[in-house]
Amino acid sequence: MLLAAFVLMNFAQQEFALYNMGSQVTDWQAQIESDSGPSSMAVQNFRKFQAEEKKIEEVKSFLTTKIKPSVFLLRLGEILPENIMIDTIDWREGEIGLRGTVSGSPDRASGYASSMVALLTNDEILGPIFSEVSLASLARNPATGLLAMDIRMTLSPVE
Repeated sequence: MLLAAFVLMNFAQQEFALYNMGSQVTDWQAQIESDSGPSSMAVQNFRKFQAEEKKIEEVKSFLTTKIKPSVFLLRLGEILPENIMIDTIDWREGEIGLRGTVSGSPDRASGYASSMVALLTNDEILGPIFSEVSLASLARNPATGLLAMDIRMTLSPVE
């Protein structure tokens, strides 16, 4: 009889502990659900902050470059060969991209694009501000028959 009472007490204690854990899980789940709204809003605000920070870093990079955009554009206009037309200049985060078209026969046009890379690399004003100048892509545009080029120039770090 004593053994039966002991087993019954042990069983009751385990059931009570299980019930207690179940109510704790329910309480914690309710707490998690009530905190999920503010938490997701905080994550969303942090992502907005990161996007704004990226814009600020881009402006900072633009303002601390070794060359003023006006000087860059004037010099580019001075050295640009007649058979290369610049369509887009993309200046962001330490890199300048030139997209344009190259006129001429297919063999010569690819040579003109490659010579533009050499021209930028070896230019006395523009050359020193770039750590790397490369021809990222060169493809024939079927609509115009001209070569579309994309030149990427990585700015040297400001000291």
